[in-house]
Amino acid sequence: MPGRSEARLTRAARVPAIPVDERPHDQAADGPAIWIVVEEHHERTRLAGLLREMALPHHSYGRIGDTPRESPALLLLGEPCDGAALGPTIARARRRVGADAAIIALLEDATVRRRREAYLAGADDVLQLPSVSLEVATRLRRALALRTLHRGQRPAGATRGEQAPRVLLADDDPWIHDLLANHLDHLGWRVDRCADGHAACERLATRRYELAVLDLMMPFEGGFELLDWLASHPELPRPRVMILSSAAQEEVVLRAFDKGADDFVSKPFSPKVVAARLQRLLAQP
Repeated sequence: MPGRSEARLTRAARVPAIPVDERPHDQAADGPAIWIVVEEHHERTRLAGLLREMALPHHSYGRIGDTPRESPALLLLGEPCDGAALGPTIARARRRVGADAAIIALLEDATVRRRREAYLAGADDVLQLPSVSLEVATRLRRALALRTLHRGQRPAGATRGEQAPRVLLADDDPWIHDLLANHLDHLGWRVDRCADGHAACERLATRRYELAVLDLMMPFEGGFELLDWLASHPELPRPRVMILSSAAQEEVVLRAFDKGADDFVSKPFSPKVVAARLQRLLAQP
């Protein structure tokens, strides 16, 4: 069986070797196109060939400054080759394409620190290069689906005349509050924040929440202890619970579900992905 690198090379070989800038950019399709903004010519060519195979309208550029005035549906953004910092580059791209477009950052060094930097700067997803074409296609479909879900949509559970869902966000990491709570606030959700297990217990005991997003490791009580506490107080309203954790080993995830968690998300994460999963939890009977 061919290895991962062999499969990637085999797939890439199927892409015709046509210079990107010579391809027609007026492919017929409804709605905005996908932009590929990658300085490295070979990777730009490979991605354009993949999008052509998927029958997705796209335009290719070497720099974000070369793009037209209209906004894309999705931006595939490569790392800057001129030594520019990652965060400001993504932030500039976000300002350029607006809030509705999805951004997938393409990183050769996708460490936790750099993924966190990308998400904070405005990326919706991070893809490490080199990557197989199937993985790129999967991420593209997911990002486009999330764009359709969020664009112009009111938060789940909040129709006109009704209150938006209330969410408890319990995490001792200020980055989580900056990234996730601000995004949920922007969607119109009512978000209560706390940084330790004691404060989370007090909030859950005195206020009704539709959703609770709990960090696995916090001062005093963590996510596992809070799930046990909720189970021991059946008289309290029981929110849907999502666990956040940088520990994603199988036994940790299974233990969270055994204790009553409704979902589990590994850090770092895209806030749009988390919001979509929270909307799914709200829609469950």
